[in-house]
Order: sequence, then structure tokens, then C-alpha cells
Amino acid sequence: MRLGSVLNPRAHRTAARIRSLSIAAAVLIGCHSSPTSSTTTSADSLAVPTGVPGGLTFVNISASGSARTCGLTSAGSVYCWGDGHSTEGDFPLGGLIYSSATPVNVGTQLQFAKLSVAYIHSCAVTAAGAAFCWGSNVAGEAGIGSTDTLSAPRVQVAGGIALDTASAGAWHSCGLHTGIAYCWGLNHRGQLGAATDSGPQQCHWPNGAASCSLSPVAVAGGLTFVRISTGDYHTCALTAQGKAYCWGDNLLGQLGNNSLVDHSSVPVPVAGGLTFSAMQAGGYHTCALKGDGTAYCWGRDWDGELGTGVTIDSVPTPTLVNGGLTFRQISSGEFHSCGVTTTFAAYCWGDDEAAQLGNGIFGASSNIPVQVSGGHQFVDVATGLLHTCALTSAGVAYCWGDELCQVHACW
Repeated sequence: MRLGSVLNPRAHRTAARIRSLSIAAAVLIGCHSSPTSSTTTSADSLAVPTGVPGGLTFVNISASGSARTCGLTSAGSVYCWGDGHSTEGDFPLGGLIYSSATPVNVGTQLQFAKLSVAYIHSCAVTAAGAAFCWGSNVAGEAGIGSTDTLSAPRVQVAGGIALDTASAGAWHSCGLHTGIAYCWGLNHRGQLGAATDSGPQQCHWPNGAASCSLSPVAVAGGLTFVRISTGDYHTCALTAQGKAYCWGDNLLGQLGNNSLVDHSSVPVPVAGGLTFSAMQAGGYHTCALKGDGTAYCWGRDWDGELGTGVTIDSVPTPTLVNGGLTFRQISSGEFHSCGVTTTFAAYCWGDDEAAQLGNGIFGASSNIPVQVSGGHQFVDVATGLLHTCALTSAGVAYCWGDELCQVHACW
């Protein structure tokens, strides 16, 4: 069942997050209504791209599964904006600032080369391969050997492993070291890929006690990867040959292995024999690009986030995104997906209850890609819970959707 719009911004976000987390134990009933669309936004949403204040430019942008967005500057500094409050705790954007429409430095002199922002924690990697995670750490998602909360990137991920990249999921994180995948954090659905969904430690996350790892563990199977991406409770990765593997939760087919088997604690090959050049795991779905720019998605499709032209409970195999578009980049959010075409136009599909599709209409969910309004040319797009942000070739950031401090003064 779909939740309707909530006027209070915090209640709006909370209701959407509850909807996302509740499916782990839900019985899918196959009936989802669409909201009434409007050409005007609600008081807390923006239906078209709006520039982020502050005058900073970024080389990379990452949106969280809550109401935060972070950007990486050419100098390697990380700045975040939006709202750091959540139903699981309050985490500052930087220093003692919890909400800001203007990007705030996260509070470190470290210079980073890679950045990934999740629901309530973030990870970044220096050019030398030193990985740092900060924010929530109740399930060990910071990977520092304890569950101590970190307000800024100050403690390096344990183990001394030099990582080429890192990806932050809901309550777990993963990274690559010379192609070998390592994961840490919550493991109740086998999302660490360590051939078990129990241990090595027990952590107390918001849903109670669950298995976790407080430091990186190697993913089982002996595979080597060139890309890795973490969703809410699943993880996917690509080999150098473009073959996709996923592991973790599979309640809604997000592993793409033509099965709805509950979960897998080891990597399983994505069905269909396709090879991909890029892939991103979202909340409960995954999207990927072939070398020719065609997009495929699989997993949950409650809101049309697979973009296939139909809206059903789930699709457990890669399915072509409708519209005949060719993409240079793709991003999977919690309830929607977006991509940037080879002509630098942004398209989005899926849930639009907060105008996160950006086509000037509030509440018009779409199971096919719709073009983002404004005529901007983007090179990078990042999808969050109920908002979307993108970068121009000049590094200028724009955001739309749930407007909790994204571009205007905070409520």
C-alpha cells in the first residue's frame, strides 16, 4: 500500500522511510494507487531543478536515502547540505550544523578522491586508498572496529586495506581493494557476502539485535570486481568483463537472478547473460547500463522505478528501460531512478510524491522515463529518498523534489 503525501516535512520523510523499511517483513499485495498529480509543488517540494546556493562547484555528487546531499570539490573537500535529522538519530552535516541549505564542510582537512552517501552515514576514499566513514555506526557501518558514532571522517576504516573505492548502503558499506571486495556493517540479510548471515558480531540497530561485522570482511567466492554498489540490504558488483553479481536481500528480486529466494550470503550471477559497463544498487532495486548506453533495471517496481512501462510488485531479472534512450550515467534511488543521456539530458522515472522526477509536475509517478524540466545539460545525477540532485559540466549543483534544506532556508 502506498502512503499519501504528508504536509509536515519531517512526517513526510519519516512516512516514506517507514514504507521502505517495512517491506522486509511485509506480504506483498500487488495493489498500489497513484497520487493525484498537480503542476504546483507542495510547500516542501521543488518540481524543477533549482540551483544550490553557496557558489561551490563539484566534481562528484551523492544523495542519501534521507534528506542529505554531499558533493566532492576538485580540491578533494566534502561539503554536505540538507537535513541531518532522522528517525534513527541526528547527525551533523559538519561541525555542529545539522540543517543547512548552503553546503557545509564536513569538518576535516583530509582530501578525498571518491565519495558515497547513504541513509545516515557516508564513506569517502583518499587518492592513497585510505577509507573513512562517518555518521551512524550502530551496526558497524563505519568499519572502525566499534559502534562508536563519528560526526566527521576522523577514524580510518579498520584493517589497513587500501581501497580503490567505497560504497555506503543503508547500514552496511563495501569497497574494492585491487578487485577484491570487502564489506562491513549489518549482515542480517547476507549483504556482506561473507558466506553467512550470522556474525561475526552482534549489533543493536533500530530493529533490534542482528549480525554484523565491525570491520571489513572479504566477500566469498574468489571473484574480482571493478565496480561495487550497495543498496539498502543488498550489494551488487561488476567484473572486468561486465558480468554482474549481487548478494544480500532478495525479497523483491533485487539480486536479479530470476529468483525470489529470500536472500543470498554469497554473490550470485545476475540472470540474462548481459554485460554492463555501469551499475548502481538502489533501495530495493538495481539499474545498470550496457556498453551501448541502454539501461536495464530489476527488483522492486512498486512505483515504476524500473522504468519498463508497467508497474508491478517486482521483476527478478534485468528488464529494458522503456523509451529507447541511451544513457551515459544512471542512478537508483529509494523509490525512483534517473539517468543522464549521451546528449546530457536528465530523465527520471518512478515515484513522484515529492516531485523528485523534476518534470514540473508534483505527484505524477511514471513507469517510463520523463525528461527533467529546465533545459539544463547535466553530466551526473544522484537520486535520494524523495529528492534528486545533478551536476552540470561546470560542476554547478541543482536539486529538486523534497526540499528539506536542499536549496532554500531550512524549515
